[in-house]
Amino acid sequence: MLVIKSFELITKRYSHWAYNENEQYISLGYGKLKTGDAWYEFNRTFSNADTAFLVMDPWADWADENLNGYFGKITEEFTLPLMEAAANNDFPVIIFTGNPENADYNKLITPCLQKLADDGKANKFYHEDYTADSFAEYLKSIGVSKLVYTGYCSNMCVLFRAIGIAHMNDKVQTFFVPKCSGAMEHEGSWETGDAHKYTTLLISQTQALLIEFDDIIKALNN
Repeated sequence: MLVIKSFELITKRYSHWAYNENEQYISLGYGKLKTGDAWYEFNRTFSNADTAFLVMDPWADWADENLNGYFGKITEEFTLPLMEAAANNDFPVIIFTGNPENADYNKLITPCLQKLADDGKANKFYHEDYTADSFAEYLKSIGVSKLVYTGYCSNMCVLFRAIGIAHMNDKVQTFFVPKCSGAMEHEGSWETGDAHKYTTLLISQTQALLIEFDDIIKALNN
């Protein structure tokens, strides 16, 4: 029998348009909206009865060896602790990757997350087996209406895979934990993380509400 774990968090969205206390845009009449560039905060409730955690493509054998270290460090420091805490509280944890039979590289997920799957604490799914619609049906079948995204890369697969945020945000409520992700950076931005920073801003404006890592890990571990 599922023991319900539930908590409330502040989530964030950046917007050019001003919001009121009811999370609605403020009309100025005559087809005009009030502007107010700012971060806006919204309370959301999460429960192991309605929320799942998703890790996108946490590979251990990237085609570029530098990426193994770059993303692997994020996984070890942030993504793994979050997924372990979620699993320990009976939240569904889903790891998406490609079918290794169809690839010459990016075939293996990070060993620490593979162990979660091997121990029955996470489900490992293949991209080839799901569309946005079929994944939405699966989530509905297990009672999930909220999906918390982590993984790689924020400006590629996290957004644009078939089961990425851009294709799922009209089917479930989507959330994103920036510290549990990283972007495919550009020459000159690997040290600054600018690509991830601005992708996170874009996601917050149009795709998903942001969750602070420290807030959600604390809520799960309480």
